[in-house]
Formats: sequence, structure tokens, C-alpha cells
Amino acid sequence: MPLNRQKLATSRADYWVFVLMGFDQNMDFVVIKPSDLLAKLDTIHGKAKTIQSYLWVTEAKRCWEARGLNHQDQTRIAQDEYTNDVRDFSRCLNDWSPIKVLNG
Repeated sequence: MPLNRQKLATSRADYWVFVLMGFDQNMDFVVIKPSDLLAKLDTIHGKAKTIQSYLWVTEAKRCWEARGLNHQDQTRIAQDEYTNDVRDFSRCLNDWSPIKVLNG
């Protein structure tokens, strides 16, 4: 998904929500603060004007930013053997608690 870095950097939203449609028609959601998202993507992809991001959800319900990974790392993601704190979006996966707190 292409993201405009400037829009992300100046977003007034408390959280961004990404809807991820799986092959089996199940949906997952990534709920994240724009500043946290930008920090992760800047570390992964640099400070390009447009950021391409590929969020993958595994059967083990882990979520990874997979753009730019080599085939070996992609395979390790599928086998639930991959680790990388910056690329790991699992803590944001289907976690609606920040929004529930905002709404009381």
C-alpha cells in the first residue's frame, strides 16, 4: 500500500487503522498511532516521499512489514521463525484497546 509520508507526518488522527483482507476472506486490522507507524517505516524504508508497505499476517497471527525482504526472510515469516522488532507489527494486530480507551 502506498503511503504519503507528509500526510502521515501531519495526520491529526489519534490512530490509523489498516484493513487487511486475507486469502480466506478473513479480515485483520492494524491499529497504530501515525507517529509510531512513521517511525517504524522511516527506519525500515528511509524518508522517501511515498512509502510502499506490505503488511503480512501469518497463520500464527503475527504481522510483519515484508516489503524489501529477501526470499529467505519471507520464508522464515511463513514458518514463524522470523524476528525483527522494527518490522514486527503484531502488537497492533487486531488490538482495539487504544480506541476503546479513547471512547471511554
